[in-house]
Amino acid sequence: MKKIFGIVILLCFISPSYGQSESISVHSIVNFYKYNDENIKNTDAVDFILEVKNNSSKPIPDLGVDNRSKYVNFYINGKLNNPLSLYNGVESIYSKKIIEPGESDKLDLGGWILTEDSGIIQKYGYEFTVQWEYMKIKSEILLVNLKKKTAISVVN
Repeated sequence: MKKIFGIVILLCFISPSYGQSESISVHSIVNFYKYNDENIKNTDAVDFILEVKNNSSKPIPDLGVDNRSKYVNFYINGKLNNPLSLYNGVESIYSKKIIEPGESDKLDLGGWILTEDSGIIQKYGYEFTVQWEYMKIKSEILLVNLKKKTAISVVN
C-alpha cells in the first residue's frame, strides 16, 4: 500500500449564526509524516490540526493559549479529549489575541508518534474519529485510519 506523507486535508465550512450574516469556518487537518529527531528516527507520526477562518466582519478570538482554553475542544470517538498541550504555550506573550476579518489561525497538537506502545494506539486502536470545536462550532467528523494513513469524512 502506498504511504501517504503529505497532508490529508478535509475541510468543513460551517456557518453559525455569528452576527447577522457573518460566519466562521472550522477546518480539520490530519497530517501523516515521518518523525525524526536525535532519539527517534524515521517513525510514523500524525498531527491533528485545527484551522479557523474568520469570514465575518468582526474580529474573533485567536487560537492562542489564553483563548483556546475557553473556546477550543478536541474530540476522539465523540468524547472530549483535550490534551494538556491545548492549555500550554508561550505564544500568549506574542499573540495578538484576535483573528481579524478575512484571516485565519491554526492550532497543531504536535506530533503523535505511531508505535505499537504509543498512547494513542493503546487507547484508541488504529481507527477512530476526531472532531474539533471552536466557539461551539464543530467541524465535520473525520475517520482516521493509522495503518492506511487516511482521514475521511463521516456523516453524522
